[in-house]
Amino acid sequence: MTAGEQHRAARLPSRNKRFLVPTDTGCVLVEHMVKAGFEFMDLAFTHELESQLDRIAEGERKYLDVVAPAYSQLKAELGGRH
Repeated sequence: MTAGEQHRAARLPSRNKRFLVPTDTGCVLVEHMVKAGFEFMDLAFTHELESQLDRIAEGERKYLDVVAPAYSQLKAELGGRH
């Protein structure tokens, strides 16, 4: 493995059978986002978003009608915390 490949592999989650295993950096990032109160990290919010994404897959909702508001919210939350 080249040095570039090693660097890239260190930043990506690894696979453990069927599941992705987060990197230490990913765990720290999520911990800080939860502590900072990002609604985007709230389990109820993500559950509802997943439900809406399922409805897209079932043809009941349109992609942009679900993703655009979620993206706007994430952008607003990140924008206010520089």
